[in-house]
Amino acid sequence: MNHVKRLLGLALILVLVGGCALLAGGASSSLAGEWRLTAGTADGTVLPIVPGSEPTLTVTDDKASGRAGCNIYGGTITSDGDRVSFSALQMTEMACDEPRMASESAYLAALAVVATTRRTGSELRLTGPLVDLQYTAVAPTPDRSLLGVDWTLESLLSGATSSSVAGDRATLRIDEDGAVSGSTGCRSFTGHASVTGAAVIFSQLVTDDRACDTALQAQDEHILAVLGGSARAAVSGDHLTLSAPDGLGLAFTAFAAPEDQSSSG
Repeated sequence: MNHVKRLLGLALILVLVGGCALLAGGASSSLAGEWRLTAGTADGTVLPIVPGSEPTLTVTDDKASGRAGCNIYGGTITSDGDRVSFSALQMTEMACDEPRMASESAYLAALAVVATTRRTGSELRLTGPLVDLQYTAVAPTPDRSLLGVDWTLESLLSGATSSSVAGDRATLRIDEDGAVSGSTGCRSFTGHASVTGAAVIFSQLVTDDRACDTALQAQDEHILAVLGGSARAAVSGDHLTLSAPDGLGLAFTAFAAPEDQSSSG
């Protein structure tokens, strides 16, 4: 039990370090791709995994990211042969129900002390001191279309920093005719978008006249700033990132059924 507490403490230290520069590393090509956790143990205790909210791991070059069960995390992965380590981990700060939060904490604690890796076909195993994480490969998701999709805001981006979303579900939809609609989590909005390749120019944006709570004002302003002019759109699978020239951005995921959504706090 003391060992598990030590692991949790180490993971929290790594996760809460904000604004850290990612360390140079080289991930083995055998780790590249997206993986879903199927089983795990730490200090002889089975890691709790909530069906439908299994932690994931995506490896691209020296970057590692995924969903920890509730929040989105990211950092650096360094590997050499069968040796592997994760560092500079950061995470959004959404709050979910207790089972998912417990699963997330246990997973991040285990990931922080991973030291070795082994892949067999579509199965990946990461191990460390009293830690064993077992994954299976996830088939690549075809890229969604930017247009005609209901997007749910996952996080606010400012340079390399990511922060969580509060309030009601924040959304964005751009129809084929350029009509824009959505919500900042506080106020609804409509407008128009002109799309040329990855370039998007938003115009005629109008919001309702509802007053936002103090806690949502910054989020409301951030979203409207990104949607207030030109932005670049990048779609990867079910994910959309909008990046404005000033470094502000928005990260979305294609809308799923309500029962699959995380409840924010």
